[in-house]
Amino acid sequence: MVWEAATLYSKYYRGPFKGLKQEISELIAYIQTKEKKEPTRVYTWETNCPKCWEREGGPTTVIFARVLRNGESEGIGEKDGSDEREPHCVLWAVLW
Repeated sequence: MVWEAATLYSKYYRGPFKGLKQEISELIAYIQTKEKKEPTRVYTWETNCPKCWEREGGPTTVIFARVLRNGESEGIGEKDGSDEREPHCVLWAVLW
């Protein structure tokens, strides 16, 4: 997998999934204010499993937003334009 130069923003969220959309919207709004750009991709990562939610106070999610630097292309996948994912990338959910 090849990633061109980009800035990665993150936000930590603990709570029910119904509030996740609002948290993502807040992160995007922050990026739009700070960078004057839209993120090219938004990813989420669940840091705990459903069996641990009760013990740990609910689901814990880290939200990542990727913003390309000026003049850069998307750059995901191999240089030939394919988008073959590495096995460890299965844990990421692409939302944007």
